[in-house]
Amino acid sequence: GKVQEQPETIDDVLDLLESIAKDHKVTVVFDEFQNIFHWDNSVKIQWQLRSRIQKQSNIGYIFLGSSTSLISKLFTESKSAFYKSTILLYVPNQIDYALFAKWIQLRFASTKLKLSNEVIMQILNYTKAHPYYTQKLCSFICLSHVNGMITIDLLNKTISNLMNQEEQSYYERFDQLSLNQKKIIKALANMNPEQSLFGKTTKEQYSLPAASSLKLALNQLCKHVNPLIYKDSSEYCIEDPFFRLWLQSK
Repeated sequence: GKVQEQPETIDDVLDLLESIAKDHKVTVVFDEFQNIFHWDNSVKIQWQLRSRIQKQSNIGYIFLGSSTSLISKLFTESKSAFYKSTILLYVPNQIDYALFAKWIQLRFASTKLKLSNEVIMQILNYTKAHPYYTQKLCSFICLSHVNGMITIDLLNKTISNLMNQEEQSYYERFDQLSLNQKKIIKALANMNPEQSLFGKTTKEQYSLPAASSLKLALNQLCKHVNPLIYKDSSEYCIEDPFFRLWLQSK
């Protein structure tokens, strides 16, 4: 058949999909769709996509994203091009530890590196089984070590090297925060799991602002284009586990 030219623009891609959908039902998956915020002419492209998508009848779309706050911003804010265009399904960022451990063991089986179950569980404890950061750490292990057994000590050294590599960006992001936001980030990084951010003891320990100012600062941190925190049920958590560890060392 005719060789399809490489699509170069959004319209080219959508034209190609529509030509395929004439004979077959098509499902398109956008992974990490919140990254559209970082594209040049982002708002224009969002409206361009929406205007084409809403006219298609034989193509289904799935929009995936690891940032709950940014995905929500895309699909629930009234000014957004994608407002009320989809059914929202919230999936926890964490994968079951046992299932994830088996997947990690399987992936490392094809390398010259060996990881004990203890090391794998420690990886998951560090990343809280967040898919993106777990894969990031595992990739860094592969880049840092050619072969041999990865011990807990080697794992800790690898994480330390990873944080050193990211330190400049961590400093830049932290310096951009307001005073109240810095206090909140430090509190979230260091407080015990049983502590509440709104508890009297926590507020005194980390010199946190009054409840109204605290809620405002939390909202700003969650809705930032590159959010540092997210809300999990009723608790707030730092998005990047390595940034959390870096803050604990300061």
